Amino acid sequence: MQSSSRSFSIEWEEDFSADYSAWLEVGTECLRIKVGSPTTSLTKTTFIVNFTSIRKLAMGYEGNPYLCLDLDHPSIIEESDMYPASTGLRLRRRIGHTSEGIARVAQYAHHIRVVLHKDSNTDVIDGLAHQLKTTGLDEKKILRFKGYIAIDAHKGDLYADRHIHKLRRIYEELPWSIVFQVESLLKNGVLHTMELLHLMQDIQTRPQCIPETAVVVLRALYRALHTGGLREPPTSYFQRLYTDFKQLDTTLSPNTFPCQYITFTPTRAFLRGPFPTRSNRVLRKYAAHEDRFIRVSFRDEDLLPYRESRDVDLWGLIEAKVGGILKNGFKVGNRHYQFLGYSISGLRNHSVWFMSPFIHPVLGLVTPDVVRSSLGDFTNVRQSPSMYGARLAQAFTSTVPTVLLGSTEWEVVDDLGSEPYQFTDGAGTMSESLGRQVWLMLLSKGLYDGIEPSAYQIRFKGFKGMLVVDAHFDETEGIRMRLRPSMRKFHTGDEPAELEIVEAFDRPHGSYLNRSLVLVLENLGVPTHAFISLQEQAAADVRDSDELSDSFHRLMEDRRLGHHFRLSSTIKQVVQLVRQSSPDLAEQFLRSPFLRHVAQVVKSAVLQDMKYGARVPIPKSYVLAGVPDEGPAYEMAGRSDVYSLQPGQVYACVHHPGDAEPTWLSGPCLISRSPIVHPGDVQKVHAIGKPSEGMFCAFAHLKNVVVLPSIGQRSLASCLGGGDVDGDTFSLIFHEPLFPPKFVDPGDYLDCKPHNIGRESTGEDVGDFVVKFITTDVLVGPKNKTWTILAEMCAKAADYPKRGNPVVVDHEELARTVSLRKPDWRSTAREAGGPKAYYTSTSAVGHMFRSISTGEDSDTPDERPSVRRLDFSILPILGATVEQHPVPSSDSIAGLEALFSGPSPFPASTSADRALLLATVSSLDPPHFLAPVITTAATTTRAHLTIVLFSRHFNNPTGTATLRGVSRTGRFEDVCRFLTYVYVQATSVAQALDKILMEIDVLLLGIDDDVPCTLGQDADVVFRVAGDSIGVQLPEHVSALRQSYLTAADHDSIEHPVASTSSSPSSLSQLSAERTPPRLPVVAIGGTFDHLHAGHKILLSMAAWITSEKIIVGVTDDALLGKKSHPQQLQPLAERIARVRAFLALFRPGIEYYIVPIQDVYGPTGWDPNVQGLVVSHETLSGAEAIATHRSKQGFSRLQTFVIDVISAHSPWVDPEDVELMRRTKMGSTFIRQWIADSQEKEKEGGKG
Repeated sequence: MQSSSRSFSIEWEEDFSADYSAWLEVGTECLRIKVGSPTTSLTKTTFIVNFTSIRKLAMGYEGNPYLCLDLDHPSIIEESDMYPASTGLRLRRRIGHTSEGIARVAQYAHHIRVVLHKDSNTDVIDGLAHQLKTTGLDEKKILRFKGYIAIDAHKGDLYADRHIHKLRRIYEELPWSIVFQVESLLKNGVLHTMELLHLMQDIQTRPQCIPETAVVVLRALYRALHTGGLREPPTSYFQRLYTDFKQLDTTLSPNTFPCQYITFTPTRAFLRGPFPTRSNRVLRKYAAHEDRFIRVSFRDEDLLPYRESRDVDLWGLIEAKVGGILKNGFKVGNRHYQFLGYSISGLRNHSVWFMSPFIHPVLGLVTPDVVRSSLGDFTNVRQSPSMYGARLAQAFTSTVPTVLLGSTEWEVVDDLGSEPYQFTDGAGTMSESLGRQVWLMLLSKGLYDGIEPSAYQIRFKGFKGMLVVDAHFDETEGIRMRLRPSMRKFHTGDEPAELEIVEAFDRPHGSYLNRSLVLVLENLGVPTHAFISLQEQAAADVRDSDELSDSFHRLMEDRRLGHHFRLSSTIKQVVQLVRQSSPDLAEQFLRSPFLRHVAQVVKSAVLQDMKYGARVPIPKSYVLAGVPDEGPAYEMAGRSDVYSLQPGQVYACVHHPGDAEPTWLSGPCLISRSPIVHPGDVQKVHAIGKPSEGMFCAFAHLKNVVVLPSIGQRSLASCLGGGDVDGDTFSLIFHEPLFPPKFVDPGDYLDCKPHNIGRESTGEDVGDFVVKFITTDVLVGPKNKTWTILAEMCAKAADYPKRGNPVVVDHEELARTVSLRKPDWRSTAREAGGPKAYYTSTSAVGHMFRSISTGEDSDTPDERPSVRRLDFSILPILGATVEQHPVPSSDSIAGLEALFSGPSPFPASTSADRALLLATVSSLDPPHFLAPVITTAATTTRAHLTIVLFSRHFNNPTGTATLRGVSRTGRFEDVCRFLTYVYVQATSVAQALDKILMEIDVLLLGIDDDVPCTLGQDADVVFRVAGDSIGVQLPEHVSALRQSYLTAADHDSIEHPVASTSSSPSSLSQLSAERTPPRLPVVAIGGTFDHLHAGHKILLSMAAWITSEKIIVGVTDDALLGKKSHPQQLQPLAERIARVRAFLALFRPGIEYYIVPIQDVYGPTGWDPNVQGLVVSHETLSGAEAIATHRSKQGFSRLQTFVIDVISAHSPWVDPEDVELMRRTKMGSTFIRQWIADSQEKEKEGGKG
């Protein structure tokens, strides 16, 4: 179907009119086109078009009645016997195509045109339209053409071989990155070959085509076509965007790379990306050839995972489609890709890695076999394809590389316990210094922000598992890490290797009930009312919460409901305004239609989780990673005063980010591990609390993990679903009503012997296993006769990715259901099977299912007048939100009511949680003309205001003469005065409104800069200056946001184009633009950076402003802050580092950030000779002098020092009219900590009252 006109190109057709062997059926959820003659066919074929896949349905007459279906994804094709010989469960079979003609076309186009039989006595289209009205198809999707208006159908021959071959020839002359985007336009069905050939001609003839720019523009073209937003020819769109495009900063965050994705369905290949993707060991090894690797997924036509059905056989389709691709590979453009490997998590999601062979400058030809053989020695598992694939999977797990360790820095020590139930199965130890070094590297990459972990899940060479930080680790012999034989999965060489982090356990998590846990606990004797009462309490908390309560907003935030719209914080701010002005209105405010609908949606979503998943929060419960007690290892080494956990004991200490002190857990509790299938998977243990200090305790320092005993007949982890301590997490439940009266022995969970093929496995064998895994991935759920049998089956299924032994259901051993009906709790919110499909379950899960109602009462008519009166009452309170826009006339009550019941009647409403302010400036003088604009933006923004100022003066100082910006060092003082003015204006407004913790960021961008593609991704509104046409290309998502135009004080101050500045050069620190480079390669700065505020941001901004390559930031360590006022309000070091990194990445992306803790005044400036510049505040000028003295003694060059005096508000170069405002505006961490302490004290006093 053509996008530019009402036309349909017939690429394949078949006529069934001769013997009436095809017919159309209209169902409640789909259309079915059935093909097959009862007299001449042995099979019949059904094309199923789900209503959810229909974008538009057009129908009319063109001689005969016709139906045109514009589809989001292809139809499903099923085959069945015309006369089935048996009544087996699976009478229908999924197939990919019915003929080679369909297969050739369906990979590019999946729209359908159906020509119906014309009945002279009946209006077929009229009857069809009437049928469709009674179904679930949205009437807005139906187009009915009458008279001479019709969809022109013709044979376009768009996907003939000659056109495809012509495209392939053009690909040979284009960069691969462009080829992939063109293939995505073709294979994703948004452009046909004629359109692409025309587009390719433009790309080929474009002089000096920049591939990076072409890729971004082609992706924008794809989005416009896919969403239906294109209103011009594709080539014209490409030409316009390419000409106007300014190259974006494509720098990715650490440890990511641009990965291309392809999804194969039964009929087509769906191309996406490139997207930033976490790297792995293989990708890092071949970093210069990342585009040769591609992520491949296997999905059904709707791009969702294949779903098992008792009525339809999928096996043949999967074996043919998935198996063919894994065995033979595939082509994208002129590249041929071959199967490489997978990670275990990827395999479970039916996702694998492919690669296209390439020539490496050192290694020569690199093929999948070369990559696999280079990873290690897999001799001991090569005869088992599944084990071979699982060992290879270690190299494909997404990890973060950290510390490089040589062969003398680690050793292998014996495991504790004996096989198969070793206590240390998968766990080793690391020194505190190594753990600290790893944590600082993770912080420097901006990946974590919690409590410094006590344990890490790792990959290292051929080892995998957990490393626990050992406070008693002896590094005197140079050993920093001890691994165990159970962690070694294959052997590698002795060369140094990076310690790779899979996960850092930096915080505890809460635990929830789920169906399997409820079923097991009920089986052990926990009464149904224990679950019901817990659910009722949780449900009551949901229903009783209102929009004024913290619990209601926790519901929204925990489940991220309305997260992208900042809905929770928006409601909080409005309620706060109402309360402050008229407390009596607060309760009435909740009755507005908008808030009632919000409450209904939030509560319904939470209650549906409870109803359909038995997901109920458990009080006093935690999910923690399991680690072993290392005490027995110290006893074996000769230590005699060791305190060790005994069988039945555990240790756990939880520390939430933000909490001043940790909490030691004590008392009886349940411990389990997901998935739970056996009644013995839940055991009762005793948490010992805080260990006494009289004996040596190897685990007393550990946080946010659960320590399991290393004494007894069997490891506790193995008793819980056959777990171990290589990264498994365990649930600790202290809620006594869930304690069962009895417990049963755990299952044996012995490893089954891996499937052996009697020879060394090849990549093709591993691919065959992937096919086998996908086809048997879903365990068919018969009614179990005993828990034990089912548990053994589930354990075998869980181990299937490694052992390769599929679950075989023995129907003689397991009881079978009398009917095909399912328990009612297995129904979903969208199913309407009725009593014929389900029976009433008497289990606890069934009672929980039926005891929850997810509906809410609708508004009653008698409430409407009070809502109208409420609207008038709160409008004055919300004046700051709406005063910028024309208010409807007094008789427009309906429009006023729409403020809460529907879309706002005010154009571009400015009230926002997060906002952007964009403006252009013509000089480096303080922008007084922006004062009213900044004031309005800061007043109406609640949480985060980002101010972006554009000017030619902010251009690259080393650029061309016509576009060159000012010297960054020479005009340091002028820019600092400019920046300070903006921050003071915004901060003073926020403080006046008691928004002390409101985030304010100011960015300076040149007209030759690329606007960061991440700018404003979470913003709600963009403030602009009326009359200011910003002369840079803004990201699409920014242009798509609500735009609110504000009036500046003086329009003449807004220039376009930029005029030359009259500001004089700076003389700060006796530097001049003539003698100082416009930027310095490496600049350093230091500070506490507690509660990062405007003063800090000015310091960081100016340091980043004058550097060209690298900024070094020293952050004062926690140990040096003990004398600060209100120390309990100090942010942890990790949080301070994370916030500094986030701000620098926003202000100056593309340079290197080296952010480290410092324990003295010097930091890296004391030992790094490469530092050229130092930015300090007036308060720390003495420290700069100490650094100069120290560097002189070291023989290092003297640093060029730049001094800023904004935090104390005594700068002599702040304009006189701004001095008073500066002094009133408190920009200091001490003030913020005092404010937080005072606020907490007021809350305590209010609680007592």
